[in-house]
Amino acid sequence: MALEETCCDLDAILIPECDSEEETMTFVRVNARKLFEHVLDDWCIDRSLWPKDLNYDNLREWFDVEIHSSVFDGVEAESEPAGP
Repeated sequence: MALEETCCDLDAILIPECDSEEETMTFVRVNARKLFEHVLDDWCIDRSLWPKDLNYDNLREWFDVEIHSSVFDGVEAESEPAGP
């Protein structure tokens, strides 16, 4: 997969609700390995090609982490009846 393709097909990962950006980034830091593995597994199943340290610092070096405070379930909205 080319770099240009990966930049157009980003992963969105739901995490527990947090009260602050600091709390959110703590969750990312604590779960960095699991998050890193999830994204890398989409790219390349040959783990020998992955970086050796799947830690928070490398996660931030490899990926941009964006925090969004809400999500809209468009599928659920499709099943709701139209307004009057």
